[in-house]
Amino acid sequence: MEMSKYKADEIEAFYSKDAAPEWRRMVKTPEEEVKLQVHNHYLQSYLNPGMDVLEVGAGPGRFTQTLHELGCRILVSDISMVQLAANRENAKNLGFYESVTDWVKADVTNLKSFSSDSFNAIVAYGGPLSYVFDQAERSLLECHRVLRSGGLVIASVMSLWGTLHRFFHNISSRDFSELIKTGDVTPETEPYTGHYFHMYRAEELRCVLEATGFEVIGMSASNSLSSIHIDTLENIRQDPEKWRELIGMEIEACASPGLVESGTHIIVVARKR
Repeated sequence: MEMSKYKADEIEAFYSKDAAPEWRRMVKTPEEEVKLQVHNHYLQSYLNPGMDVLEVGAGPGRFTQTLHELGCRILVSDISMVQLAANRENAKNLGFYESVTDWVKADVTNLKSFSSDSFNAIVAYGGPLSYVFDQAERSLLECHRVLRSGGLVIASVMSLWGTLHRFFHNISSRDFSELIKTGDVTPETEPYTGHYFHMYRAEELRCVLEATGFEVIGMSASNSLSSIHIDTLENIRQDPEKWRELIGMEIEACASPGLVESGTHIIVVARKR
């Protein structure tokens, strides 16, 4: 039997170094802010007050805060106790503590801590389904089990073509053929990163969701028009009206079927059949 590429202990160790960078990451640059706004758009579009939401890979709580603002009841989970502690602390300091029912250490490949048919939605933003490599199907079956009938998975995964588009300036520096063939960032394909995950094609993501009992009802890039125009973004960010216009354009463009693979992440919304 082939050994799984997923190493839970390595992912846990990576995210247990320090939670502060993860909290700052999505507001650190205008590029990351675009991704934050597009991700939030899908939470705002599909979730309603009073929903019971399981957040997988919640980290220090950037999206937990959004779920609170939407009036959801949130069960926060993460593979790292360091990230969970940061989430709890941010919840106290930023006023979303009351919306969180519990903080639980959990691995998306085995949601044994949670009963079947418990949640209206699962939010798995930031790549939990990418980190598990070949265990994505098992993870989605677990998500399917704990969701109520008609429940939603709202997730984002790393995008193969979008990531290569963003970092195209590195394309001539080494051989990317194996990475493109498999989508896997591993010690063999990227020996110097220390950060390993699977990058998806859109059709691949759709197929694994459909194979595990979900109907895909929405798909989007995390960013598109602005993904390689970093200097221009800096200028636009200084003008609130132009910034609002840009976010509106990005949300529309990212959902265009021809552009869903153009960002660093693919966002997907799928309903339990």
